Amino acid sequence: MITKMPETSAAALIDSFRQARNAAKTELEWLVIAHDDERLVDSLTSSLSDVAPHLMEMPQSDWDFCQGGLAEAIEWAVNQGSIKHLVLVGHSQAEDEIEHVSPAGLPSRSDGYRRLHAGVTRTSVQTRKSQDLLEKQLEALTAMKSVRKKVLDGDLFVYGLFFLAQSATFLAYDPDRKDFLPLIS
Repeated sequence: MITKMPETSAAALIDSFRQARNAAKTELEWLVIAHDDERLVDSLTSSLSDVAPHLMEMPQSDWDFCQGGLAEAIEWAVNQGSIKHLVLVGHSQAEDEIEHVSPAGLPSRSDGYRRLHAGVTRTSVQTRKSQDLLEKQLEALTAMKSVRKKVLDGDLFVYGLFFLAQSATFLAYDPDRKDFLPLIS
């Protein structure tokens, strides 16, 4: 079940989880929180169709795992006992902390190579900053008391995926390497 979350109050998020749980024929074992991008969500839903996750779609800039509605809702969902897999899916064009370069900052159109190089550099910098943001969000999520306890007990697995918008591919976060690696099928 996909829930587009225009509101991030604890009550609204918990209610969406309850509705998904009631609509499911079995316990919800997968909770996926994804940046609200249509291509990303379409790819996720087709890839995860066999596990029937509860997918909460919201801007990555709204993901606050230290306080507020989302943190409360995650605590509630994890403490209900059925969630075994918690997945954060970030996006290469997440809006938080990203510098936007105006066309005036690029070389003139007559210098095609330098303009192309500047565009590639801008995309690479934006992607790295978005990856850093997702890494910080994963750290904050796994630092939450109930999440940390369930992970240490082996009752919960936390995953980080990163969607590269320019190629519509996913990278998986490797916490041991502190890096994003291509998913291999």
